[in-house]
Order: sequence, then structure tokens, then C-alpha cells
Amino acid sequence: MIDKENKEMLLFSHFLNQEELDKVTYFSYYPVLIERSERQPIARILPSDDCIAYVTEFEIETKKILKGEKNWFNEALIEKIDTKRLLPDEKIKSINFFHKKHDKCIFFNLLDYCYGHSLVKLLNVQKFYEAYHYTHDIFIVSFPDIHDYFPKKDFSSCLLALSFSEIKTIHNLENLINKVKANYKTVDFPVMDAYLKIENKPSTIQFFNFYGEGPNSYKDKKIVSVCYRKELGRKLWGNSQAEQMTQFLMVLKAYFDKDVLYCILGDKDEKQFPSWILDKRVSNYPNPCVYEYSQIASSSILTIGVIGSNLMIPSLLSPGMVVHIVKEDFTNLTATDSINYNEYSTKTAFDHIYLYEDLNKRDFSPRDLAYKILRLFAGKLFINYRDVCIGLLRDTKKVATQAEFILAEHSYFKYSKVKQLIFEFNTRVYQKNKRQMIISLLTGNPLYLLNKVVKKVRQKLK
Repeated sequence: MIDKENKEMLLFSHFLNQEELDKVTYFSYYPVLIERSERQPIARILPSDDCIAYVTEFEIETKKILKGEKNWFNEALIEKIDTKRLLPDEKIKSINFFHKKHDKCIFFNLLDYCYGHSLVKLLNVQKFYEAYHYTHDIFIVSFPDIHDYFPKKDFSSCLLALSFSEIKTIHNLENLINKVKANYKTVDFPVMDAYLKIENKPSTIQFFNFYGEGPNSYKDKKIVSVCYRKELGRKLWGNSQAEQMTQFLMVLKAYFDKDVLYCILGDKDEKQFPSWILDKRVSNYPNPCVYEYSQIASSSILTIGVIGSNLMIPSLLSPGMVVHIVKEDFTNLTATDSINYNEYSTKTAFDHIYLYEDLNKRDFSPRDLAYKILRLFAGKLFINYRDVCIGLLRDTKKVATQAEFILAEHSYFKYSKVKQLIFEFNTRVYQKNKRQMIISLLTGNPLYLLNKVVKKVRQKLK
């Protein structure tokens, strides 16, 4: 029995017969069908998650491509594939079948070379559970960096003691799959969606263990969060990132209430921040503060960072605005850098902002970025007000002014001061555009000014 609303959740058995399904294995995060030919074994990458865009067939020994092409994604598999390089038993930290209910099973592999990709795979579990839990058990293979978010439901599972670098070794998981097959009559595999759209945000947050069981120290707080990365291509302001970030938060601080907290998340280095900034960076991964990060995200009214996997949890949990900075020299973008929703628990615009900026330009200061984000944040609140006006009118037969609404619902934000900032900015832009228009008219038509004078003289002569 498959839920009609989830019938798009496909299994490998949809396009493979049983004989082929029995030959499926995973080489780390690559789903592969091994076929025998007269010459030598052939590996066929199967369509699931990111692999769906890179389906390839090649000879294992000669590396000859039979279908598709060699590219950045499948190169690691083509070069490193070894059917005898099985997952070492000592890497299986735990495995259980405590929650076995059916004789059919879906083997869910969360391994990936990228944290963001693994997180999206994990989010796929909910849809497959809703579609198939009447007929199939779901067996989940996870690793430390993603295991903390494991679903609250009871699943049979396996935890592998693998780091991201070890995942790139490309082990054959055939021996692990055989352990699962020993407990089920049928083992199938999911066609995961690497570009999954979350349709019901509250339901997804409830399904997974994003917050742990401990107390939430940030409940009822208002936080402005910034993501700090050590990797050169992900730094907000290059080598002066810490200093510039402090200046950036200083500018923002003037426009928020004194009770608003300012927090730095991400990679720990030798740089220090003033005591008024909460420095929650970590030196090692898996993140030892994973649940605290979720708590901070869920109380963040504003989150800023260079586009990447580190913004995915804020994208999912934050009730505020998430600003994704796309550096102009950063070209390798993916669709898994943020979670987008088809339906919102509250319909507000500007939940996600993408800014394409070269932050290394001399004339682009932390103040410029702060002012731009403040204007966008104000725009989010203005649109939020318009969204609720009709509901207010229906329920109360009257509508508060925009100022009254924002001061009541968003008292942490200095509305009047930001309005003045926007007015001054708009005035400067208007004056600049007016000057440019006049210059354009004069340079584009040398007789423009003379014609204006002649026209005025003729009007006076009349």
C-alpha cells in the first residue's frame, strides 16, 4: 500500500528486475549494478540522488566508458573502484534489527562526500517512510556527522565509524548489504531526490531529532547569527574576516534592541571576538555542539553566511531571514545549499535572500553589507505586515498601521531608525539617478539645453 500523495517516491525495483536488484551494491555513496560481460565486469551507476544526473557505465578493469562520460562526480568511482575493497568490519560501530516489522526492507545509505548532500538524503527518509511504512522496514546507514539528527521514529540502523575523508576511499558495502539481506526476503533501494522540496516544515522538524533531549538555553531569545568559515573560498572577507565581521555586527547592533544576541558559528581559528559576541565556533567535526547550533538557528531572526551546506540547518529551522552570500568568484554552486519550501507555516517573503557580492572590493565595506541587509530585513517585515492585514481585518474588523504592527510583533527591531536609514538611502539613489539622467540627456543630445532655452523664450514671447 503506497500513500497516493507519495507515489513519486520510487524504488530501484521500479526499473530493475529481481535478478538485477540482487546485484546492486554501494561503493561508498555510489549505487552501482555490477554486471558480467564476456570481457570483464561492468559497473553501471544507478539513478539516485546526485547520481541521477551522472548515470554512467564503464569497464571496471580498463576504465573504458561505455555509456555517459567521465566527469568530476564519477571520476572518484571510476579511478578507485575495487570490488574486493569491502567495508572493514571494525568500521561498523553498531548495527541493529530491533524494529523489524516486515519481510521487505528499503536500504537507505546516507554516506556522501558532502555534509549538505548527506543531510538532504536524510530528509528523504521521511517521504519514503510515509509512503512505504505499511509494507517495508527502512534500514538506515549513517555516520557520525549526520547521525545526531536521526529520525525520532524507530528504525533499524547501522552506524559506520567513517569520516568524510574515509568515505572518499570508496569501500564496497556489499558485505553490509548482505547482513541486511540475511534478515529480509527482499531488500530494495530508494531513488533519493538530491533537490528535495520540503512541503511541510513543522512536520519535518517534528520527524527528525534536530534538537536532542536537553534544555534549550536560547528559547525566547532573539539572535543575529553569522557563519564563519576557514576555507579560503568560503571566507566572508578573506584574511580580514574576523575584523570585518566584528565591524559588520557593530553596524547591525545599532538597529536592534539591546537584548538581541550576536553569535558566530562555524570553524574555530586563532581569531578572537569581543565579549559581546557569542563565539560558538568549533575546532573539530563532527560538531560537538550540534543541538546547540539547532537551538541557535531556531531563535535566529537573521542569519548570514557564504552559500554552502552550513546554511542548510538555519534554512530549515530559522523563523527569520537567511542571507546567502554568493561570492562572485565562487562558481561551483549546488541546489542543496538551502532548503526551499512549497508551503510555509507562515507565508512571508524574503525568508531566503541571495546576494551576489564581491566582498573583497575596496569600496564594499562591512557597513555597506549591513545597510543592504537591514533594508532587506525591513522589507521582509513590511511584506509580512501586508500578508496578515486581510486576516486581521477579518478577525478584528480593523487593521493596525504598519508601524504599530512591527513595533508590537517585532519590538526587537528599531523600526523608526531603519525607516530613516531607508529614506536617506532612497533620497541618495533618487538624486544620483536624476544627475545621471541629466548627464545622459546632455551628452546624448548636445542641442537639448539649447532647445530648452528656445522653448522658454517662445513661451515668454507669446
